Amino acid sequence: MKEAVFSYRQIDQFSTMPIIPMRLEHDLTVIDVEALIDSGSAVNVMPYQIGLDLGFDWAACPAGGALTGNLSVPETRLLVVQALIADLKKIQLGFVWVNSDRPRLLLGQNNFFKHYNICFSRTNLKIQISEEISE
Repeated sequence: MKEAVFSYRQIDQFSTMPIIPMRLEHDLTVIDVEALIDSGSAVNVMPYQIGLDLGFDWAACPAGGALTGNLSVPETRLLVVQALIADLKKIQLGFVWVNSDRPRLLLGQNNFFKHYNICFSRTNLKIQISEEISE
């Protein structure tokens, strides 16, 4: 089983969060980003500028549903990108692309948590991400 271990990121003097580096790819564009692993989020969320940086055209992407709660935005789009975390297998991730740069890049239950086993060790400030290797 392959795994990658990351430390929680210090956000300010009082807060640490499970933020990890990752690489996103779309067509010939590759960008390195940081994403918050959010077990409370139902979906993966991509801020507007990151979608533009990957070469997506807002008007050309299929419409998504409205997000509610802290991420309340009335209009969204849907997109799929290739994602790579450390030396784990490259995966396809679907994102809800929001017309705002307010939210962080979020990795949520559908479909990030379906690709990997994720262990949060808050007391040790570590995140362990592992994949099962098919034989």
